[in-house]
Amino acid sequence: MVVWLMLKSFSSALSRWVWAKAVTRKLKEYIKEHNESNIRFQKRIHLPSGKSPRQYLESCAQYGGTNEMIEVPADVIEALVEEHVPANWSHVVEEAEETLANELYEKLGFPVITGLNAWDIWGSMIDLLETA
Repeated sequence: MVVWLMLKSFSSALSRWVWAKAVTRKLKEYIKEHNESNIRFQKRIHLPSGKSPRQYLESCAQYGGTNEMIEVPADVIEALVEEHVPANWSHVVEEAEETLANELYEKLGFPVITGLNAWDIWGSMIDLLETA
């Protein structure tokens, strides 16, 4: 009974761990796609068009803009993070659960986790745990 309860508890944590990986991957894809895809050229608008947001940001003067970015020193950012962000803000599972999840993930050969296969990978990780 105790083993079953521990497995049930861990399976819930493992699902959060797997889905966090899938969502993080999708968000990174979206950001890359958004920043690197070209905005269609539009002759009659005042905003830049025909290039990607990243191209405009990296060479705004070439397109009639000015760089208004304010560089914030790394130590200032670190101090703000330390002051305002909880230490475990990005943890979806406890440290021991994360260690076990990483070990199971490694045993599977580090497959790419997506929204299409997250539950399959979760199931394979649970199977590994049950046979251990």
